[in-house]
Amino acid sequence: MKNKPSDQHGPQTKAIHAGEGIRHGVGVPVGAPICRTSSFTFSSTREMKRWAEGKSKAYIYTRYGNPTLAVAEGKIAALEGAEAAVCTASGMAAISSALLGALKCGDEMISTGQVYGGSYRLMRGERDPLSIDAEANLAL
Repeated sequence: MKNKPSDQHGPQTKAIHAGEGIRHGVGVPVGAPICRTSSFTFSSTREMKRWAEGKSKAYIYTRYGNPTLAVAEGKIAALEGAEAAVCTASGMAAISSALLGALKCGDEMISTGQVYGGSYRLMRGERDPLSIDAEANLAL
């Protein structure tokens, strides 16, 4: 069970407790453990099949999820008053996820010319295959 401090709690309480499991008992760590791995194992081939079918939320690869990142996402969501949050491996992963999640075929997008170069190339270079019209105002 994930701990979700209520809206009446302040940001300090949310930053400390949100997204973490409720811990009780002797020998239980005070802080969330840091999981420093990129891959995870399944307990059985049956569990792996359940994951492949979308019936299990088991961790398989850190790019798709990680217990430590899940705690951080819970904290960020609580602090921002959001339903959920997503941690990405890079800024470009965040930018491309946001753009590709929000835009659909035929959409138009306007951007400032002072955008990160990788974002600009994504918006301009990928527009034809995605049928998204992207314009950046390059005037200062």
